[in-house]
Amino acid sequence: MKTTRIAFATALFSGALLTAQADKVQLGDLAPDLQTKIRAQIGTAQVDDIDRDVKNGQTTYEVGFKQGDQQKELHFNDKGDLLNSNGTAVLDSRQISWNDLPDAVKRTAQTRVNQASVSAINRQVKDGKANYQIAFSRAGTQQEMLISDDGRLLRDSHLPSAIVSGLSTPAASTSPNQVTRPVALTMFRRYR
Repeated sequence: MKTTRIAFATALFSGALLTAQADKVQLGDLAPDLQTKIRAQIGTAQVDDIDRDVKNGQTTYEVGFKQGDQQKELHFNDKGDLLNSNGTAVLDSRQISWNDLPDAVKRTAQTRVNQASVSAINRQVKDGKANYQIAFSRAGTQQEMLISDDGRLLRDSHLPSAIVSGLSTPAASTSPNQVTRPVALTMFRRYR
């Protein structure tokens, strides 16, 4: 009976080691883009320690640093996203890359960006909602658009605002600035 308990305890302890591992790492040992994202959050504060934790295949980093007289800790995932206490990513306003865009935003942006050169992407967070400002250059003209996190086009510097708001549609013409208003057809029935 005693050997069964020891074997069970050993198996349980071994399983715990497989699902959770933590070790100390240095900021300089992390991937350059991860270092940059951590620095964007903590500024010039000196990092006291970083604990890398792997649970169920997910890697997180607990970064301890001193800000003024206070000791603080922030949690990041392996992509460099700042995490809430429940482990979900905190959305913050900052410059991001194309790969960091949500899929719905990418799809909408791709329809306008197409072969253009993207110069900057900024995530703007207000009241917990994220919008994405994408600046791009086409034929030497700088343009930008603002897209909600669900993929709705909120603003486009090149298209008339009536098109962006959905009040109008582009005319089937070669002129990009010509706009027509959609017509709502209604059937009336005459009653006798």
